[in-house]
Amino acid sequence: MSDSKPITLVLTEWQKRMVCDHVPTLRTTPPRQLTLSAIDRLKFVTYRLPPSASLNTGAWNLYLTDAQIKKVSAALGIDVKIAALTIAPTHVKSGAIAFR
Repeated sequence: MSDSKPITLVLTEWQKRMVCDHVPTLRTTPPRQLTLSAIDRLKFVTYRLPPSASLNTGAWNLYLTDAQIKKVSAALGIDVKIAALTIAPTHVKSGAIAFR
């Protein structure tokens, strides 16, 4: 995905609450959108939890709406229904995932 344009997703109210639950620094100002700039396609998942080793480091899944699933699939150029994105603290720190 690093060769393509970033993907920006507008977050729903329940997604904003989910992000704030997992990223405490965003609790005072909940984000409105998520921008993905350099995420490995393998980080997109269908309904499953991150591996337990990833969970231990703070990784979590952000589940997507039907409209977001279509947008991500089109941007990646694949015909797979991507139901969630595994987000790890390292993605946020590196800027590969940005909440705004």
